[in-house]
Amino acid sequence: MDITPASRTQLNKLMEARRLDLGITWRDLARSAGVSYEALRGLRRGPGGIAELTARRLDKALQWEPGSIAAVISGDQHDPVPLTAEAGALPEIVGKAQHDPVIGIYVRKLWALDIPEAQRLTLIEDLAAIRDKYRNGPGSGAPAVSRI
Repeated sequence: MDITPASRTQLNKLMEARRLDLGITWRDLARSAGVSYEALRGLRRGPGGIAELTARRLDKALQWEPGSIAAVISGDQHDPVPLTAEAGALPEIVGKAQHDPVIGIYVRKLWALDIPEAQRLTLIEDLAAIRDKYRNGPGSGAPAVSRI
């Protein structure tokens, strides 16, 4: 997809805001999307376009609705829609845990991994169980951590 200078500026501004919302670095975003840091920087600063697959991977890593980056580039959309548990896009545990001040950043990173959803959910549930165990102290009745 070709990107106009105005679309690139808008996309960079939106990605920067979302990256900060998620509490991740540009390198974390590149890793989550499966692209090099240099390719991400090139997308943000130009010149050049973006492959459709890269746009889809960035949508997922930024936890935006699929097609958000393409819509911003084409000028059809100015504010990408984040995936939310309320919209039914994320399982309930992910929706709740992603805003947790202790484990939120790790939940968001785990959710962006390119592994089967069941495995991501198991990892997130285990992380939440560990948080509960240590937040409430040993013997608090927190669920046991499953083994992977």
